[in-house]
Amino acid sequence: AVVSTQSTGYERAPIVAQCFVYGESLKSCLVGVVVPDESALAAMSPPVTVAEFIAKPDSAGLVLQNMQSIGQKELKSFEHVRHVTLVEEAFTVENSLMTPTMKKRRDAIAAVYRDVLSDNA
Repeated sequence: AVVSTQSTGYERAPIVAQCFVYGESLKSCLVGVVVPDESALAAMSPPVTVAEFIAKPDSAGLVLQNMQSIGQKELKSFEHVRHVTLVEEAFTVENSLMTPTMKKRRDAIAAVYRDVLSDNA
């Protein structure tokens, strides 16, 4: 089952541009696919691009920490994301990961990132 309500809350984290939260009933935790926010990365000292940020080994932990600080205030413990995968490509209409009304195509995103979602769930 794809979980959607948490994505919106996690996108309030300054470093998160887009987030897709995924969970399966037979797995013990939720995982996320996150597109880092370009403007937040440009404001870092020193400024970095999305590709440079993703390449750093501690970046996923930093994003997860940001997301968990939001989650602790707004979500129940079983709704917390426990692992994130950072991706460079935004969810757009052009890559068929968003609808024309700017809603995430959860099935399409899950299909594209199936390997990382199932490995980390």
